[in-house]
Amino acid sequence: MGNLMMLKFKVKHLLVMATLPMAIASTTALPVSPLRPAPALADHHSPRILTVTGESTVAVPTSIAVISLTVETQGLTPTAAQQAMAQRTSALVDFLNTQPISHLATTGISLYPRYDDDDRDEEIIIGYTAVNALQFEIDTPLAGDVLDDAIQAGATHIISVDLRAPEETIVTAQQQALQSATLSAQTNADIVLERLGLIRQNIVRIRISVQTPTIRNSGNVRYLEARTQVIDSTQVVRASVTIEVEY
Repeated sequence: MGNLMMLKFKVKHLLVMATLPMAIASTTALPVSPLRPAPALADHHSPRILTVTGESTVAVPTSIAVISLTVETQGLTPTAAQQAMAQRTSALVDFLNTQPISHLATTGISLYPRYDDDDRDEEIIIGYTAVNALQFEIDTPLAGDVLDDAIQAGATHIISVDLRAPEETIVTAQQQALQSATLSAQTNADIVLERLGLIRQNIVRIRISVQTPTIRNSGNVRYLEARTQVIDSTQVVRASVTIEVEY
């Protein structure tokens, strides 16, 4: 009996030992991916930008007067006020068309009621006012006489007398101002960078501004011996150029 048990143990042991190499042989090795080097970090950096501004002004003499006049009439009814205004305006326009003017245009028409200022308790309409506004241009030396005669022809108010240079003169002055402002901006950038030991590279952005204000209102209107005289002035063109340069 004892010998039989020992025999069974040996047989079982041999079976286990016999199957072990097969189990090892059937084991499949997992594929291993080759190691790849990590990508190098990109050398990202913000561009170095210097912002500078150059400015320039060019003064040009004015020679054109831009005149605004109104015709104002009153009437008891809207129709009466409007008809009176139309008659006076027609007479004024007929006169202006005989004068050496340009760009004659209507700039506004209005009709509104007038109220009794003495009655504080109730708004009582006592009439109507009609207004027609005209504008035209004329050489400044001729403006005074035309203003005086326009009043005689039907104008009731001088609203403004503005002065400006001829268009071609303004365009030339704007170009000169822009050129000077651009050169100033570039020079300013080079001065700063050279002082810091740096070199100007690309210009990445440009902003420009040009202003040509008209000489406003009637400060240059004088009244000499019951005649009006309009005195020319100087119109200033201003240019600004801002550049952003990489260095």
